Amino acid sequence: MIPILDRNQRNRLNSYQEMRKRVKWVGISILAIFIGLAFASSMGVFDDRHYYEVPHGSHTHYVAKDRDPAVDISSFPTRPPRLGERISPQGTFVIEDSSPDSN
Repeated sequence: MIPILDRNQRNRLNSYQEMRKRVKWVGISILAIFIGLAFASSMGVFDDRHYYEVPHGSHTHYVAKDRDPAVDISSFPTRPPRLGERISPQGTFVIEDSSPDSN
């Protein structure tokens, strides 16, 4: 037997269903934002370093983001640059230029 609902019960049921829809869409939106931020982070969008790490066997090479494609990865250093150092496109450490017009 199908229960007969009065107007108040129908309104509460509709209100409950609408609330569930909102919660579902808010959850999906939060999940989508989280996935988007995780993807952007993995692509290096929030990374302000001028180099990236390349695993190479039992060690890691630190390669300049603007590297010269003619230079082999194994030519790059196996330690990160120290404070005040920068990795050149050719794979050598250079003193970092801190002047404001050095972009």
